[in-house]
Amino acid sequence: MSQDEAALEEEPAGGPSAPLTRLERALAGGMGLLMIGGGTAAVFTRKVEAGPTALITLGALLVVIAISGVSIKRARIGDNEITLHNRQAAALQLSRTPADELDAALSVLAAYDPAAVSDRSIRMAISGAYTSAVLSSLERKYGSNVSRPRFSFDAEVTLDAGMVAIEIQHFQSTDRHVRERLGSKVKNFAIRISKREYQRIAILSNVDVPRSVQEQIEISLAVELEARNLPHAHLSFIALANPSDEEEIGQKLSTAFPSR
Repeated sequence: MSQDEAALEEEPAGGPSAPLTRLERALAGGMGLLMIGGGTAAVFTRKVEAGPTALITLGALLVVIAISGVSIKRARIGDNEITLHNRQAAALQLSRTPADELDAALSVLAAYDPAAVSDRSIRMAISGAYTSAVLSSLERKYGSNVSRPRFSFDAEVTLDAGMVAIEIQHFQSTDRHVRERLGSKVKNFAIRISKREYQRIAILSNVDVPRSVQEQIEISLAVELEARNLPHAHLSFIALANPSDEEEIGQKLSTAFPSR
């Protein structure tokens, strides 16, 4: 195959890649057009055609991606093969990653594909794996004292202090919007509390939520509960070093909600 020809290889049986966002399509299209323009100009100003021709071909490939809105896993330009990131495959791999290795895996992914950390499928895969690990630890520690209510918090745990509603959150190390993410859930918290009259809520996460953010969330929740004529709920933020360590989770929950 000549260097000015490009062939796209078929996707594996796992299915197509996740659709790209509008911003990603715009970036791919803009970069592709710039490469086509630069390659075309170089053809008329240089005697060597291989480099400019490959630049034009790769630019055209990016434009195709921008128009279709779907990433291409593999492309061949002459004897060179270009492998583009398949985020659907990455999300599947992350969902199978041990919970205590998620942050390390995410750092590697961020270095390889910075935009992937905000991809919805990636975030859902990480969140699902982390939540599953924490729930398994809770069940190992508390057994039948743990339940998973439908359309409510992630779990309910009966401690000596009483029943505690569990909300599990995984924040990416690059996530600078912890307050916004938690703040968006406050109204939903109030709705859940109104249905079951929860008095104790624990937010289990992989990072320490700044105290200033905790105070803002507590105030917002108090306002929402007051507007619904509901009693105050004790909200506790707990950072976990290892979501698979049931003893750590048990110790931190007992500290946050001591026996009466």
